[in-house]
Amino acid sequence: MKTRLIAAFAFAAAFAATPARANLVLLNDVTLSGQGIGATLTALTLQTPNGNAITESGGVNFDNSVTGNAKSGASQSTTFTYANLGITTASQLGLVVNLTENDNQVTITAPNYITMTAFSSTGTVLGTFTTDLTDILVTDLGNGAGGSGIVFGLDATQAAALDAFGTGIVLALSATFTNAQGGNDIIQAVQLTTAIPEPSTWAMIILGFAGVGFMAYRRNRPDAVRLV
Repeated sequence: MKTRLIAAFAFAAAFAATPARANLVLLNDVTLSGQGIGATLTALTLQTPNGNAITESGGVNFDNSVTGNAKSGASQSTTFTYANLGITTASQLGLVVNLTENDNQVTITAPNYITMTAFSSTGTVLGTFTTDLTDILVTDLGNGAGGSGIVFGLDATQAAALDAFGTGIVLALSATFTNAQGGNDIIQAVQLTTAIPEPSTWAMIILGFAGVGFMAYRRNRPDAVRLV
C-alpha cells in the first residue's frame, strides 16, 4: 500500500552536504491510521533483545539480511527503491518513525542514529544520509505503531545529492534508539506529497509575508503621508 503524507515543514536553513555523508532533516509529526508493521513499506523494525536492555540498534544490508536488533522478514525490515514508493525524486521521500514504548519516547543516538545508505544496483555503497550527529529525543503522539509518526526527509540540497546517483539505487536503513522499553519501533519509507523547499525559498517566502504585512500596516495608519 502506497502511503501519501502531507508534511508541514520547519527546519534550520543551513545543512552541510558531502558526497560521503549528508543530513536527514527532522520535519514534523503526522497522524496516521492503519499503518502498523507490514501495512506499508516498513524499512526497519527494531526491538530490544530482552526486557532489561534499553538500547536497540541494527540495520538492513543490501541483500536484505539484518544486523543487531533488527527484525527479519520483508514485512518488518527491507531495502527499498524509488519505484517501491512511486517517487521520481528524493524530495518526495519521507521516513516515518513509529514507536511502541510505554512512554512513547526514545532517543536517537550513536552509533547509527538514523542512517540511510544508498547502494548501486550491484551493492556498491554510493553514499549515506544520516540525522545530525547529536542525540534527538523523539516523542510519538500515538498509542502503538501505526498511530502517529515523526517524519524525517531530505532538504533540496541533500535530495539532489541522492538523485545524482540515479533512480535505480537501492536504499537501506540502520538506527540506534536508547531509552527503549522493549516494544517494536519501526521506520517506514513513504511518499511525501509536498517537497521540502530550499532554504532560499523559505527566505523569499518570509520576506514576502513581511513585505505584505508592512504595506498593510502603512495602508491602515491614519496619519500616513503619501508623496505624489
